[in-house]
Amino acid sequence: MNQIRVEGLTKVYKKYGKPYHVLLEKARLMKPVNTITALDNVSFEMERGESAAVVGSNGAGKTTLMKTILGIARPTSGFVSVAGDLTAIMVLGLGTHDFFSGAFNIYLFGTMIGMKKAEIRRKFDEIVSFAELEKFVNMPLRTYSAGMRLRLVFSVMIFKETDGYVIDETLAFSDLGFQQRCVQKLKERRKNGTTILIASHDLPLIRTLTDRVLWIRGGNLIEDGPTENVLTRYERSYDIMNVWKEV
Repeated sequence: MNQIRVEGLTKVYKKYGKPYHVLLEKARLMKPVNTITALDNVSFEMERGESAAVVGSNGAGKTTLMKTILGIARPTSGFVSVAGDLTAIMVLGLGTHDFFSGAFNIYLFGTMIGMKKAEIRRKFDEIVSFAELEKFVNMPLRTYSAGMRLRLVFSVMIFKETDGYVIDETLAFSDLGFQQRCVQKLKERRKNGTTILIASHDLPLIRTLTDRVLWIRGGNLIEDGPTENVLTRYERSYDIMNVWKEV
């Protein structure tokens, strides 16, 4: 059964010089502005329980694809169909509050991403243990380091009951030990039928976590196949050189 179906997806953004140009264009008081095509006629399907990665140089359209699948961005043409509930792991830290404790923020953030209070209560100790924050969970979030904050919110997300995860680069910002625990947890979730779609420049992570890679260049899906086959060609391409120049 398809978890995600993308058919002829095109996303075009308009380049406005000033915020008020939007109103001027709508009132036909200025000529239509230039456009950028972020995605151009992209089509693919993902089965439930499948794990895939999206690769490409910065600006290739990876994040736009993720946002469109999640319903954050609307297609200009084509369509996206999603079965079940997808959890976005993209901008970590939204929905937390510096002046409240880590424990309070687990409930606050968990509720924001759709967890029931009973579910949070049931999984609270596992979340804290996974994040390795037992000694700090009752301290205000403002006292946490960036790494501790990341571990807290990611741990809440990873324990949420969901049909699939859409992950945009966030794993790359965690320390190696925590990243390895997250990968292992995602593998366990996948065995139980959870779908995983990740956009990343971290090729070892992609090799570890996925069986399939979608390669995007200039908004076009140019390759879609087994992870090792696609990554071998990607590593020899100009795209990967572009990534390292821009990092």
